[in-house]
Amino acid sequence: MKVKYAAQVFSRSVYLAMQAFIAFNELLPTAVDAAEFVERMDDLFDTVNSSCVRIRERKMRHAMSPSTAHVQFLNSCFSWFQSWKFESGSQPRTIRGWQVTVRAIVLLWAELQASFGFQFLLTRNLNQDLLENLFGIVRQQHGCNETPNAYQFAAGLKHIVVGKLFKLSDNSNCEQDKSVLLTELKRLLSDVAGQGQSQSTASTSLDVPEHLSETDLPSLDVLEANIVCYVSGYLVHTFLKSKACDSCRQLLKSPSQDLASSNQVFMMFKAVEIEGRTLGNLAVPTEMAFHHVARLEQLFSVAINDVAHKEWVS
Repeated sequence: MKVKYAAQVFSRSVYLAMQAFIAFNELLPTAVDAAEFVERMDDLFDTVNSSCVRIRERKMRHAMSPSTAHVQFLNSCFSWFQSWKFESGSQPRTIRGWQVTVRAIVLLWAELQASFGFQFLLTRNLNQDLLENLFGIVRQQHGCNETPNAYQFAAGLKHIVVGKLFKLSDNSNCEQDKSVLLTELKRLLSDVAGQGQSQSTASTSLDVPEHLSETDLPSLDVLEANIVCYVSGYLVHTFLKSKACDSCRQLLKSPSQDLASSNQVFMMFKAVEIEGRTLGNLAVPTEMAFHHVARLEQLFSVAINDVAHKEWVS
């Protein structure tokens, strides 16, 4: 499994989902320890991959500064790593690697403040993904030659700077970075290709069942209902951001921010704490919106097996 996908397991959403499973007795109470481990790893990944200056939520993905708790958190993680025990006979290098990374960030931050007057540090700029992405794209220029010489590397780099014709490989272990070149011939080529693709797509139709009776639809259990309720709220929030319509708001968004049903437990865990509002800043869907999205999900679950193999379905 790629690291960028494996790391997504250690996310706040997984932590909150585990808390919901525990609340519904789908997991034993002892699973709290595993959930807390996931939460702490999520905070750690956010700390070493911060990309914004301002604090926008309670996560730790914002920049390190003298007023944030990043240094204290990293110091606590250093001793936490020492307590890790693995069932295998030998301890993997992961422990030592994390300790070196954490200590290096703490020492670098102290040096940047003392010697250069840094006010904040975006730790994402310290990782090697940007270089790894660049070398990966250059390598694509030379086909099977994985070890180009200096002349070949320079020629490939110049070609990329001029045209940027190649995207990051699908087999890459890194996420796309946000670096943008001034000249992108790729954009021009994709626009031309997109016109021809849209014409061929327009003439393609799918044999999707037009109607399914209620008896054909699987019922949602309480955990699935919690997921559908959260997704429904997200869809409502996204829609209302672009459509300032009072009637739509009344039909789709519930005015209540208090826990009203067992379908909203995951939303309660997920919400940012706001005094007097159990569900925080999340958009709570109305019963009508929830049931509509639930039906769409049920229809999708039934129909996808019949059309997933067809062209233009992704």
